[in-house]
Amino acid sequence: MGMEKQDRPISITSNTTWKTGTRNFFPLRKTPFRTGMYPTFATIARVVLPGKAILLPTGVLFLPCNDHNYNMNECSPALIAAMGDYSLLLNKGYPVTATIKLVGDRYQLDRSERLILFRGVLDNASSVAIRKKTLATLPPESDIGVDGYNVLFTLINFKRGHPLFIGTDGLLRDAGGAHGRFEREEDFAMAAELLCRHLSMLRPRHIGIYLDAPVSHSGQHRELLEATCSRFNLAATTETVQNADLPLQEYTGTAVTSSDSTVALKSRSPIFDLARHILEREYEKHFIDLSLP
Repeated sequence: MGMEKQDRPISITSNTTWKTGTRNFFPLRKTPFRTGMYPTFATIARVVLPGKAILLPTGVLFLPCNDHNYNMNECSPALIAAMGDYSLLLNKGYPVTATIKLVGDRYQLDRSERLILFRGVLDNASSVAIRKKTLATLPPESDIGVDGYNVLFTLINFKRGHPLFIGTDGLLRDAGGAHGRFEREEDFAMAAELLCRHLSMLRPRHIGIYLDAPVSHSGQHRELLEATCSRFNLAATTETVQNADLPLQEYTGTAVTSSDSTVALKSRSPIFDLARHILEREYEKHFIDLSLP
């Protein structure tokens, strides 16, 4: 199916005039730019061309997107280069915050791209350690410790259109959206329904769901989760605790479901990426994978 006339891409040359703006563009495929000849991705991400696709001389096609209405399919050339530098510095022991600023400023990364570095790129030792303890599947009759808000926020941010990706440790994460608050309470009900439906398909023996008490309305969320688990005939206990990381790190069962790198590293149990499992099966979604060479 071809594009309508008004949707056809405009051609960009090295003489194109650029303006400051907030429109974001994301490539359909990765092709390196020839340094000094064509606009960088960071420049494209700020060009004001509402509703227009952009075709570079290199053959890269960019489609206009809204930050709250897309899921990530490709990395920009700038982000790919930044990940290499950032990973190198992390492995040399440089501090995370200062390194993200250094690399982000050098490659003119936007907020989402800096979050991808922060949440998705770990030092090599940590990435390998987490991948080694991650389960591809769960056996029936498993005992599961669920990082409640970690999984639920990932599901909600996917539905909101925020970019999701697989980090260097093999776990699914998002690069945007609210963590610690819900814009709409119906988002929580939707995510709880999705969570419990897929948990029931896994046929676990017991589920322990841990919610961080400081999150607004955590008590109501616990009650809603308990009711939803009961409706799906799940043997589950739901607890609100001051810091869900601590009981999850000490949990001794078949697996802990969390993409929090601290939990994944310190957990006494193996890790199962429940959010990724749900989204790949519910929507047949495949995410960009930073763990691939």
